[in-house]
Amino acid sequence: MSDEGGKPAGPILDELGVTLDLDDDDRVVEVLVLAKTVAMGDGTVGLVVADSGIDWIAQRGLIAAAQEILAADPPLLRGGED
Repeated sequence: MSDEGGKPAGPILDELGVTLDLDDDDRVVEVLVLAKTVAMGDGTVGLVVADSGIDWIAQRGLIAAAQEILAADPPLLRGGED
């Protein structure tokens, strides 16, 4: 979803080569996108957060789950499958 004045995330993610490892019967039901930005004029770095309309509790849950997955050694994929 795009906020008023925002840009759709799909084309930006596609351009960056972002894909999801989904099975045929998987359906994405919540999304949280974190994007590092760099202002082309002065090089200022920023962070943009967008979501699919989820509340802050779900946002924090997705972030916590992602931290656990990335902190595992080796990183976990798809709930523990490598």
